[in-house]
Amino acid sequence: MKINSKQMLIDKIEARRIKRGLSVRQMVTAAKVDHVLWSRYKSGHRTPNWDYIIPMAESLGIKIEIHAKFR
Repeated sequence: MKINSKQMLIDKIEARRIKRGLSVRQMVTAAKVDHVLWSRYKSGHRTPNWDYIIPMAESLGIKIEIHAKFR
């Protein structure tokens, strides 16, 4: 699946968390990300960098592949 923005990825991570029946606290603990920070990402008040997105996704079994295309 192609994701075009970090916010789309945050939405997918949140959907997977809910599907797996995990609390936000369980997910952020597994990813070693601050609970408040996740809330700010989810609400769009902050844009996460990859150092936070990748561990959150991996804690839910989501594999992240970044492809770059140079012209």
